[in-house]
Parts: sequence; C-alpha cells; structure tokens
Amino acid sequence: MKKKLLIGFLLSLFLTSCTGDETPGAGGAIDCPGVDGTYYYVTIGQGDCASQGVTLDDTGSPVQDGGVLIGGYSNCSQKVSYDGCKIDIHLDCSTGLSADITQTFKPGTPNIVKGSQTQYFDGELSCVYEIYGSTDKAKVLEYGGLSDTTDVSDISTPGTPDPENESVALTDCTAKEQAYLKTCPDDTADVEREAAFCVEDWQRYDAMGCGDAWLAYINCYTENAADIDCETGELPACDVYQNAYFQCTSAFASATGCSVAGVPETLCVDGAGTYSYGCLGGTAPFSDCTEVDTLSAAPMFCCF
Repeated sequence: MKKKLLIGFLLSLFLTSCTGDETPGAGGAIDCPGVDGTYYYVTIGQGDCASQGVTLDDTGSPVQDGGVLIGGYSNCSQKVSYDGCKIDIHLDCSTGLSADITQTFKPGTPNIVKGSQTQYFDGELSCVYEIYGSTDKAKVLEYGGLSDTTDVSDISTPGTPDPENESVALTDCTAKEQAYLKTCPDDTADVEREAAFCVEDWQRYDAMGCGDAWLAYINCYTENAADIDCETGELPACDVYQNAYFQCTSAFASATGCSVAGVPETLCVDGAGTYSYGCLGGTAPFSDCTEVDTLSAAPMFCCF
C-alpha cells in the first residue's frame, strides 16, 4: 500500500477558444451567451487546506466564439459536461488522485466565474478549494486579498533556483531578526534560531524560483522595522513584496503542476539535487532534475 503524501498544489484548468477540435474527454460546448473574454483566476484553499493560501493565475485565459475547452493532465482521464453556463469536470489520475471541479460563468460587466475544486486521494477527501475568476484582473486580485504587483513584476515571476545564495539569505535573515528585536525587544529571543527558520523559508521559496521575492520582503522588513506592529508582526509597507512572493509561487504551481515536497536530505542523496518536488503530471519542474523512487502519490524529483 502506498503511503499518502499530501502535495500542496492545484489542478490548473485552462480556458481556450473553441476551434472545432475537442480536447480529449470534453463532452460538448458551453451554451452561455456573452461568456467570451480573457479570464483571470484565484483558487483559495478551504478548511484544513486553508494554509495553502491563494493561488493566482494572472496570465489570462481567453475564451472566444463561446467555446470553453478544458486542458488536461498527463496520466489523468477526464469527463466534462456542460449545462448552460455551468461546467462540471471529473478527473481520475493514475497516481490515485481524483478531482471534481465545478465552474459557473456569469456574463456581465465584468464577466465572473465561480466554482469549487474537490480533491480526493484513493477515494478519501483530501482538499477543497474555492475558485473565483473574472475578466477584470483587479477584481480577482481584490477578491483574493492581493494587490497589483506591477512595480515588482521582475520578482513576481519565477526564476531559476540558486541554492548557492544561502549565505546571502542567512545574512539578510539575521539582519531582519536583529531589526525586529530593536523595535520589539524580547529577552528570550534567539536571533540565530529565528534566522535559521527564516533561511528554511527562503529555501522553500528559492526552490520555486521565488527566492528573490522572499529576500525583497525580508529586506523591506529590515528597512522599515521601526514601523512594525509588535502585537501582530505586521508591516503594511512591505505588503507589495509579500504579494510578490505569493504571486510568484502561484505562477510556479500553475506553470509546472509541481510543489516543493519531501525531505531533500533523505530523498536527494549521492548528489541527486538540493531541492525535492512532487509533480502529478510526471514532468520535472526544471531541466536540471533527477527522478527518484519513492512511495509517494506523485512522481518525485531532485533538482539543482
């Protein structure tokens, strides 16, 4: 029996124009006048999966000529049904993961789409997500509690992981903890330990190509430490950078179908790599990767 490994990623759906060619598993077409437009999405974890936060797809998915086709995943079969402005999708994957996705479109000014995604592993409920989309990108960002990160677009897009940058991360994380304690003194605080936790967070973001966004947030925190709310730890001046790394990780999940998973020290032995990933589609997130044998629900890779 395979050991269950909960992978924190989302099954992304793609809206494409209807050209007459059916996507495998598609069963007809949507009958929803006014549905055309370019849609942006947020997917929000619910219940036990709320900690996964908000995943943003801000690349824009066009719908033309009233056609809605559902993009598929390798190793997954799908059944699609249409009822007016509503689409229901059921996915069954060879890894033991299945999902039921419902989306209902509401044409208007702007167009809106709402729905849910329920994931199962070996028949048992795994995660539930709320889906919200619109042709108005600002409305989607507002709904997801995100702000536009146009001014930091260079770090909002995943880059190439750079594990050798760990020493820089440690320096920046240490400075951040020292700045925090200067504003919010705590005699029991351990700067070295807190900095180590901060570096672990950086490693997780760097594995997704989002390490620069995380360090931009850390450095902003250091520079604006005098304005920290010592009760909550919040610092509104740095929200733009926080949203940048949220957006960056969402883009990574949407583009690769992978998540940072497993324990690299155990999985990535004999120089297999620094970071480990679980990828439902079976495709590595980067070219510099090695697949490793595990008992996980999704293929695992070690990279860099």
